[in-house]
Amino acid sequence: MDDIKRVFAYHGAEHKTINCYESGQELTVDNVTGHSRIHARCGTNFLLVVLFTSVFVFSFSAGRLFFAADFDSPGDYAPLVAGLSYELIRKAGQEDCHPVFRWLAKPGMLLQNLTTREPDRQQMEVAIRALDSVLVKDAKHPEAKKRWSLSRPRIPLPRRHIVC
Repeated sequence: MDDIKRVFAYHGAEHKTINCYESGQELTVDNVTGHSRIHARCGTNFLLVVLFTSVFVFSFSAGRLFFAADFDSPGDYAPLVAGLSYELIRKAGQEDCHPVFRWLAKPGMLLQNLTTREPDRQQMEVAIRALDSVLVKDAKHPEAKKRWSLSRPRIPLPRRHIVC
């Protein structure tokens, strides 16, 4: 049970780091500590939204009211369910979104209270280092200059061996 609690703490560290990055603050352990371990665009939230969206879509598709086309199996609806779910999560993650989107994402946000734990400093350092490496690799991508520029310097962190 201690291992899963540790995984949940790393999950919380990831969210805190992303929230810090998205707020525009420098990625330091002290700055990351002040942010929430709940994130609107979390994969846990996405899975729950997919579940609710599929129930909604399948409830209309049973009587062929939703589509004129004849679908053979529930898997035929997967692109629709995934697309709708993605858009709901994306919209709920925006600061200026309509309250309905926040309300729709609320169950997934509450579920994150089970799947994240408060991380320690070492776990936050690991999350910062991981995000830094992604940002560096992303900045080298040809499309990166169209999206954003990597303007902050990398934070040197002590090398430690992490045993999972």
